[in-house]
Amino acid sequence: MPFPANTIPPPETAAPGGGAEDERIRLLAAALEATVSAVAITTRDGRIVWVNRAFTSLTGYAFAEVAGETFRILRSGENSPELYRELWNTVLRGQPWRGELTNRRKNGVLYQEAMTVTPVEDSAGLVRHFVAVKEDITDRKNAESVLRLAKLALDRSPNLVLMYSRDGSLVYANLQACHALGYSLQEMLSKTIWDCNPDFPRSQLDSTWENVRQSRRLPIRTRHRRSDGTTFPAELSAIYAEFAGHEYMFAVSHDISLRTAAEAAVAEQKHLLDVVMENLPDHIYFKDAASRFIRISRAQARWLGLNDPTDAIGRSDFDFFSNEHAQSAFRAEQEIMRTGAPVIDVVEKETWADGRESWVSTTKMPLMDPSGAIRGTFGVSRDITRRKKDQEALRASEEFRRSIIESSHDGICVLDITGNTVYMSPAASALLGQAAEESTRRDLFSLFEEPGLKAAREAWELARNGGRGTFDANVRIDGQARTWDFVLSPIADASGAVEQLVCSFRDITDRRALESRLAQAEKLESIGQLAAGIAHEINTPVQYIGDNARFLADSFRELDQLLAVCQSAARGELAADGVAATFAGLAERLDLAYLRAEIPQAIEQSVQGLEHVAGIVRAMKEFSHQGAAEKTPTNLNDSIDTALTVSRNEWKYFADVVRDYDPGLPLVTCLRREFNQVILNLLINAAHAIAEANAGKAELKGTITVSTRQIGEDVEVRIRDTGTGIPEAIRSRVFDPFFTTKPVGKGTGQGLSIAHDVVARKHGGSISFETETGVGSTFIVRIPIHAKE
Repeated sequence: MPFPANTIPPPETAAPGGGAEDERIRLLAAALEATVSAVAITTRDGRIVWVNRAFTSLTGYAFAEVAGETFRILRSGENSPELYRELWNTVLRGQPWRGELTNRRKNGVLYQEAMTVTPVEDSAGLVRHFVAVKEDITDRKNAESVLRLAKLALDRSPNLVLMYSRDGSLVYANLQACHALGYSLQEMLSKTIWDCNPDFPRSQLDSTWENVRQSRRLPIRTRHRRSDGTTFPAELSAIYAEFAGHEYMFAVSHDISLRTAAEAAVAEQKHLLDVVMENLPDHIYFKDAASRFIRISRAQARWLGLNDPTDAIGRSDFDFFSNEHAQSAFRAEQEIMRTGAPVIDVVEKETWADGRESWVSTTKMPLMDPSGAIRGTFGVSRDITRRKKDQEALRASEEFRRSIIESSHDGICVLDITGNTVYMSPAASALLGQAAEESTRRDLFSLFEEPGLKAAREAWELARNGGRGTFDANVRIDGQARTWDFVLSPIADASGAVEQLVCSFRDITDRRALESRLAQAEKLESIGQLAAGIAHEINTPVQYIGDNARFLADSFRELDQLLAVCQSAARGELAADGVAATFAGLAERLDLAYLRAEIPQAIEQSVQGLEHVAGIVRAMKEFSHQGAAEKTPTNLNDSIDTALTVSRNEWKYFADVVRDYDPGLPLVTCLRREFNQVILNLLINAAHAIAEANAGKAELKGTITVSTRQIGEDVEVRIRDTGTGIPEAIRSRVFDPFFTTKPVGKGTGQGLSIAHDVVARKHGGSISFETETGVGSTFIVRIPIHAKE
């Protein structure tokens, strides 16, 4: 049964005694109002025509607030566009759709719902309405999330967690247990308590279970058996649990192999110390109270020029280093023994007896006996001579870079993550018109007003997240408005976290003015290129209109003779028996049959010519129209046709044009005049490429294929030619300003650069190309359907 055309009346408004159909509708409405599920009925285009009370409770919107609206009012931005496309594709085929969405209530709170959308057909089988039934599943989803988190916590626990049923079967094992025992989870669930614990006697299952049940938690020392048959010692807590009438025992255990290994390690510490002293690359030494060596590592022996570490025993720094350095080291070690205060990670310069110099990073500690009395010192040092040299080189490099920065004409400053300036180059201070001391206290964002402030904040967020932000903004310095170009780049610490940002900027006011003049020159050049062709396009129909007009004038003079005979006969000036003979003779002499056939054709050709001229004039008017300074909804198919008409003389001798338009293309909010210029430039380039490819082959014509498509939230325009293609060596420079492959005097090199600026900067779109040398090129323009802010 189809629903009414507009809405389902609530029960209290149904007309009494309105017949079985009205009663059925009234009962249906009452049932929908009483259901706990939210119900909404929409038209075929998604407009809401009725909701029940549960819908209001779920979303916070009363019917009066959503009537005529679509479900977009509930959108949260959390659902993918693909989900909505799948929904509409399903219901428009007449099939119900079921799924889960995240929506937003009137108060802004997000919630999750399960929704079923059912198409409703009329008596003719056409879908007229949709019924959406919604169920709030937020609590269920949250509960599932909590359960998942609980399971995740158990799975990520460093302890082994096993759960056994009353008969000793394993019903759960966490990831640590699977890893420690060497089984997959599926394999673990086929095991029993005896597979995992070889020391557990089968005869004691009941008694052990009872002990665990009574104590609720029972510590047990056991062994776990791995999948390869090996075992390891473990301590576990057996925990009793009852759920849904069934008994379970949790075994939470940990491997105590490390404890045994630690005990063994203590017994072998002397051996390990020997290994360390023999193999550690750092220099290790122990000295007595008189600062004489009592033991050194092999690395220390090599550092001192000794073959055997024992050769250092009883000797001191005075035997190896200069007297000055040895005295300094002796005093430092005596102070350590006196105070007990260590020296941690200090950089020390060493001068040797032979005059050499080296650098070490050293730590010196008091050496204590078992009673805690200080009986000497020990230390660890590392050769950092190369690092010191590298630091000196780095310092020199930094000074070099600083000199470059300070001599740069671009303004360069370093900002902290709050936006305050911590360094500013002289050029930056000069651009700002302030002293460096004042400049370093300036907040970057204080320079801008909207819309530059918004662009600055977007670039700032991009750079803070590790990207590279660029933007242009108008800046008022000393009362004068100027245009500056800004680049923000991150400075990361060793961990990769952004700690500062570099901002470079330059005054591009004069450059922008030059670019504007060059853009105008490019447009004027385009007009110059097209003027002769348009004149020719208009001249051709004008010529045959003129020829037809002269033919019609001559024909009228001849026909006027017949009209004169008719007029004389009507006035009785000719004898009745001579009228027919006179008229027939004159008609034969004038070839009346020819005139009757040719005059209508001449008139039709003249009308067609005038329409052709009018079409060219309309296209020129549309193309040259200044248009609005703001973006307006535009039919891109019509704009492309306009550009094709205006540029026809550029391509008609070299190529045929194939139009492959999307007839359902939506209106695109864009700068119409600038878009027309982009398409014109690409069409002329395509025509020139084909002309170059077919040079000397006048009989050959190429093909320019223009296609339009909607792709997601964008519209894509492709202009493909069968020209020469773009050589690989210059592909990276195609969109560079002033770059051109045309001869000197032919073009400004700004056409594709301007196209890139219009598409990318002014519309937030993209322009790219696909090319194959000798085959042709395809330029691809994509711009958003809806203008970006």
